[in-house]
Amino acid sequence: MLKNSGKYLIAILMTTTFIFATSTYAQSSKEPDAIRFIRISANKGDAEAQYYLALAYDAGDGVEKDPKKAIEWYQKSAEQGYVDSMFNLAVSYNDGEGIEQNKELALLWYTKAAEKGDSDAQNNLAFMYEQGDGVEANMTLALEWYRKSASQGNPLAQVHLAEMYANGKGLAKAHNVEAYAWYRVASANNNQRAAQQADAIFQQLNEDEQKQAEELAQKYSADYLKQK
Repeated sequence: MLKNSGKYLIAILMTTTFIFATSTYAQSSKEPDAIRFIRISANKGDAEAQYYLALAYDAGDGVEKDPKKAIEWYQKSAEQGYVDSMFNLAVSYNDGEGIEQNKELALLWYTKAAEKGDSDAQNNLAFMYEQGDGVEANMTLALEWYRKSASQGNPLAQVHLAEMYANGKGLAKAHNVEAYAWYRVASANNNQRAAQQADAIFQQLNEDEQKQAEELAQKYSADYLKQK
């Protein structure tokens, strides 16, 4: 299952948003001051702090790597509605990382994060429905979630959506004009495979379809390029 690389990185927040607190703690502590401050906030129920503490345990950054503790903090944060924790918890359940693999719970947390608008969760949820991974395959739902993610500029979802159109999945028939347009957008979003697929699809179109495809690709590129 596709993962958000942010799952393995401690964001600058640990050294910026929380850095003002470092002067309040003794420098002799074995635990970095930023981690100590985050832990205090996490123990008080701050969902964002719980997320960053989970990241620290997940990556072994400032603390000893401990996937089980990471799961505990992701869970606490996710239950408060923190979307990044929902996503990472879903990834962990899907992959059996730090916890027993549970596709049903992966689906649950991907759905919660997807409904809050997380494009990576929307893409991964769509993938589960497309593949029938831990859930009954449902091309209609796969198409719906790929569209939502792709419309937010997610390059992976744009490729998957293009493939759905090209193969007619969840549709009455294949739609190569749509497929080309989405491949072009994904290509503009630096997906190399998409550029090759776009060229292959374009050769299958007649002259009128090629014109429509180019116009649609320009429109989608204007609307759905990845947010910077």
